[in-house]
Amino acid sequence: TRKESSAASDVYKRQIDDLEESLQELRIASGKDARTVKEAEKARDRLKEKMKELLDQEGKDTDNLTFSELGVDALFVDEAHEYKNLAYQTSQGRLPGLGSPEGSQKAQDLFVKTQSVLNATGGRNVVFATGTPISNSMVELYTMQRYLGYRELREKGLAHVDAWINVFGEIVTDFELDSTAQGYKLNSRLSKFVNMPELMQMYMTFADVVTRADIDAMLAKQGKRLPIPAIKGGKPENIIIPRSSSQSSYMDDIVKRASNIPCLLYTSPSPRDRG
Repeated sequence: TRKESSAASDVYKRQIDDLEESLQELRIASGKDARTVKEAEKARDRLKEKMKELLDQEGKDTDNLTFSELGVDALFVDEAHEYKNLAYQTSQGRLPGLGSPEGSQKAQDLFVKTQSVLNATGGRNVVFATGTPISNSMVELYTMQRYLGYRELREKGLAHVDAWINVFGEIVTDFELDSTAQGYKLNSRLSKFVNMPELMQMYMTFADVVTRADIDAMLAKQGKRLPIPAIKGGKPENIIIPRSSSQSSYMDDIVKRASNIPCLLYTSPSPRDRG
């Protein structure tokens, strides 16, 4: 018997619905011709094309098996942080601390598979193992929630990253070292979590956090301890090595070039000047 739609195409359909909602918000925040809107429209069209390919394949007699037809009812993903590059659309542009909105195909593929298994098993049988769920940007927590708590995000109206940031993130403006590491500049960055009790409540619905203290307690019951070598002197020591004259000359050149970048942005230098 022919299936009406595969589990994968259902996942794509939900993603398309989320992108349509995101587009409405992006058009209000950025204007209909903004770059972020165009990128979101392209992402939506790619998902529609992918879903069409899946539906067309279901209507043909082929020897190829889809993921849903393999009967997979559980997934265990080790080193899950390797799949953090899941695409999203935002009106915040290239805001530091937001991470990169461009996604990878392997992350999108895993997202479809995890949602297929979760939908088929009532939200069970998907396990992510990682020691670094968050390492480079705050949005990585949002990504983990999309993988393992997508239904709750949608129910709470937080499936779009901008909505999630408005509830759980704060954009902080402060002075930071510039690219030359010689001066400071005023910069805005997504760098602070807010409403942490509510965020952790959502996170702990699917996460089991194991700390060093948990490991030590477990081993203590067995009469063992984690064999971590002691640090000489009892604490880390910073050793400052003076830079050489060639390094100083090179850094002076970098500082000079970096300081001239704002001028080049408002002029059209000749090819000779660019050299």
